[in-house]
Amino acid sequence: MCVGMIPGDLEAVDQAIGLLSAATLAARHELPLPSYLSQLGTAWLDRFRLTGRPADLDHALTAHRRAIALFVPRDEDHAGHLANYCDVLLARFGQGGDGQALDGALAAGRTAVRLARAVLTSDAPLPLVPGEGADRRASARRALQASLTNLGAALLDSFDYRRTGDDLDEAIGVIREAAGLHHPDEPARPSDLANLAQALIERFSSFWRPPDLAEALEVAREAAAAAVPRGPVRLVCLVALAFAQRARYIYSGDHRDLDEAIALNREALAGLPAGHPKLLACRSNLACALLQRHQDVADSGALDEAAESAILRAEVDSLLEAACEYESLGQAERAAEARAAADELSKVVHSHLGTTWG
Repeated sequence: MCVGMIPGDLEAVDQAIGLLSAATLAARHELPLPSYLSQLGTAWLDRFRLTGRPADLDHALTAHRRAIALFVPRDEDHAGHLANYCDVLLARFGQGGDGQALDGALAAGRTAVRLARAVLTSDAPLPLVPGEGADRRASARRALQASLTNLGAALLDSFDYRRTGDDLDEAIGVIREAAGLHHPDEPARPSDLANLAQALIERFSSFWRPPDLAEALEVAREAAAAAVPRGPVRLVCLVALAFAQRARYIYSGDHRDLDEAIALNREALAGLPAGHPKLLACRSNLACALLQRHQDVADSGALDEAAESAILRAEVDSLLEAACEYESLGQAERAAEARAAADELSKVVHSHLGTTWG
């Protein structure tokens, strides 16, 4: 069973896999082979993110391992392949908490950063591969950006897994460097800014440092302003800004911040089509913010909307929390309905997880 699959996207990914598979067979022992294998691995990873099928992730890992095992004449290209390998190892870690996969991702990310940075900062003339006239430093800059971004993601996962503050501090440093490498109008810049905002919010939530919150808000606003309207990166930026506004509400108690967080979550949710992989997470974010509004200012309309959002995304915990709130208001009938829905959805969720991962 597929999770959040969008048929048009899956068709495009399958077409890319077919074309890249043919290219790898045709290249055999030629110089472009590692690049084709790395791109093929990334296509399989995209497929895994659409389907949730472990076999797709296995194919991605195999292709990336073949790519990084082959000789490439340019260090920046090898750095890019390692950055892609870091990404797929993080997906493996996310699938089942494999600590070895996380360590491998950190090692690949650090090596990729070292290789790309060495090319970018070298004062020596950079020889071109015969037949290529591209600016190697531009290529190295792109490889360094990808390497820093993926290393930052690996460090954040390591912090979540091991709760080591040094990982979080290093993550913020490398993500900030990645964002600083972009030109102001580069399409990838808002995404890195949103990642930086999320990391700063994580550090604020963990260690309660007000400067982190102030910077997170500033960076998240910059990311949202720079993102293309209705584009996929815009969603990431809106979510980051919503988290920052809600964090400031928790810190300051100003209800305008919570209202802004709710409005941003609604905007993010409204821009997603049915079946989008992030739909459930966005409904969860909105439900949590609405429940907080009800708890703090007794807004029954927020409670109703939170319960509806929870039902739509099959969130058992939010339904049970809504049921408790209804009970505290003396609305026994609504509380019973929420608990009954939670029981039914719990059965569906457990059945679905067994079908997907069993």
